[in-house]
Amino acid sequence: MRPEPDETSAAPGLYDLDFDRRDSRWFVDKAVQVIVFIGGISAIIFIIGIFVFITREGLGFLTAEFEFKEFFFSPLWRPTSEVEPTYGILALIAGTASDGPRDACRCAILTGCRDLHC
Repeated sequence: MRPEPDETSAAPGLYDLDFDRRDSRWFVDKAVQVIVFIGGISAIIFIIGIFVFITREGLGFLTAEFEFKEFFFSPLWRPTSEVEPTYGILALIAGTASDGPRDACRCAILTGCRDLHC
């Protein structure tokens, strides 16, 4: 038996709602819940797939003999070579160092900052 609401009730008419009705809003809410759940699960699966792919591809580098000089001072990057894979990041570092300040100045100029000396 439901208690009768009085005039001091915080939510007048609360007992008049029919919570067992399944109208179009209920179905839309459930559909959105399912879509969000599937999106979340697929995002987790994709992230795990990316992690597995990067780990599998990088395992050859991690298990091979590491040569500090070749890695940091060689401009050659041929990780998929059948004969002799080489991993040199000098070109990557040089390109980042040369483009970084120029791009920062370009971005500052486009956004209106005129105090930089590029």
